Amino acid sequence: MKKYLYLLFFGIIFTFISCSSSDDHTETISVASSRATYYDPELGKQEPCFLIKKKPNDSWDGSIIIDNFNYNPGFEYTLKVQPTGFRTEYQGYVCLKVLSKVQKKSDNLPSNLWDK
Repeated sequence: MKKYLYLLFFGIIFTFISCSSSDDHTETISVASSRATYYDPELGKQEPCFLIKKKPNDSWDGSIIIDNFNYNPGFEYTLKVQPTGFRTEYQGYVCLKVLSKVQKKSDNLPSNLWDK
């Protein structure tokens, strides 16, 4: 009986250890050199948001939150990020590392997203 309890105990410990890795869900994204706006229904007004791409040929999409990221307009960034658990059209990220910062004007940027 002790043998089975030990197996159960180590199985549970192994499960917790394997689920705690921070590199499990990382992504690389580009952040545009300027921001767009979106309509926030809770505030009843337009608010700024980041423009991001997950792949170079993708269209720019919006993200309201990129935690741990010090943004400067006029620079296009490549970031290693981890998505937050907040899964709606307002998906956010946590910046793990700035991979590149290049002074340039990003191409094909929309002026606003999610209009009223």
